Amino acid sequence: MTNRTIAVVGVLAVAAVAVTLVQTVRSLNAGDEPKAPRETAAPQKEERKAPVAKHRGERNNDSWTPIASSPAHRRRGDAAGDAAANAAAGDGAAGAAAGADGAPVGASSPGNSGPKGDKKGAADASKNGAAAAGADKAAENAVSPEAAARSNKLLQAAQQFLDKGNFEQARNSLLQSVRENPKNASAWRQLASANKQMGNTEDALDTYRQWTNAMPEDKMAHYEAATAFATNGLSDEALQQLTAFQMLSGGDPQASGMASIVYGQMNMATEQGVALSQYVSAQPNNLDAHRMLGEYYQRTGQTDAAFQEYQTMAQLDPTSTKPRMQMGNAYVQLGQFDNALTQFESAVKINPRDTEALSRMAYMQRQLGDMQGAVQTYQRVVSIDPNSTMGVQAAQHMQYIQGEMGAPPR
Repeated sequence: MTNRTIAVVGVLAVAAVAVTLVQTVRSLNAGDEPKAPRETAAPQKEERKAPVAKHRGERNNDSWTPIASSPAHRRRGDAAGDAAANAAAGDGAAGAAAGADGAPVGASSPGNSGPKGDKKGAADASKNGAAAAGADKAAENAVSPEAAARSNKLLQAAQQFLDKGNFEQARNSLLQSVRENPKNASAWRQLASANKQMGNTEDALDTYRQWTNAMPEDKMAHYEAATAFATNGLSDEALQQLTAFQMLSGGDPQASGMASIVYGQMNMATEQGVALSQYVSAQPNNLDAHRMLGEYYQRTGQTDAAFQEYQTMAQLDPTSTKPRMQMGNAYVQLGQFDNALTQFESAVKINPRDTEALSRMAYMQRQLGDMQGAVQTYQRVVSIDPNSTMGVQAAQHMQYIQGEMGAPPR
């Protein structure tokens, strides 16, 4: 082979290698170029999905994981985080939608985009969070039917123990009853009563405290607690419970009348008078309201105002003996026995079988010196109901009067 031939072959070999290198580089470049955008886009797409995926995972976890913060707080926090993440990504509508549980992320409309969408999302999150909190609270305080049944059975057993005078066993049964069902108002009431009858005043008061804590929505729990605290001189606690009772009662006029009783126990005459005036104003045709206000005026020395209330009662119901009895009692307090007798006689005319009216009529007859008339009136009481307390007392009065008169007893 000549030197010329060798040179040509070398040039061709070099050219072939060069072509191969170029093709290899091109193929490599061709394979890498499509992959680079996908590798760059994938993290961006995943980054936008992350808040929603986290939100869903934590919501599912809420249904069973006991964490210090309540599920409702976690839901509100997750929803707000989702809204903020989506808003930061520039999707205001998605941010608003993420604030509402169950709303499809990315569902947008012109009216819900941007800052307005964020505000709506926050409002929706708050509403749904509040609803969730209420549901969680209800579930937490729920009592199973089985527990409620056991509580009622223990309450019945306690009642049997109370009927037999076995207060210790009754108390133990009632303690178990309220443990089974802290919402059993009857069990709490009986437990307080049992403690009181056993002389455990402090335990009775503690029972009322526990009752109102277990059933803060029960207005009668607060009222009975207020009465107990007032009776035992605990005015501050009584007023707290009375305030809770009144708030739960709303605008119920009866609540004013009931509150007046507690004020009376605490010797708060001004507050009692205001409550009774409100009671009468709210129910001007209620005889009991006028009676209670009249008695208040009578106790506080406002005699004319008291008689005005009693006369209003008589006008509202001419067939009722109550107004006549009230006026008769007021006249007795004033020492006006003639006027008192007239009122009691009027009550007896309305109801000839009213043993209380007859007994007071007989007493006035005795005070006025009409002993024979008193004996006849007492005899009417005995003939109506000889075994009642008034019947027995009337028989005793008859014997006493007849003994003084020297007449043989009947």
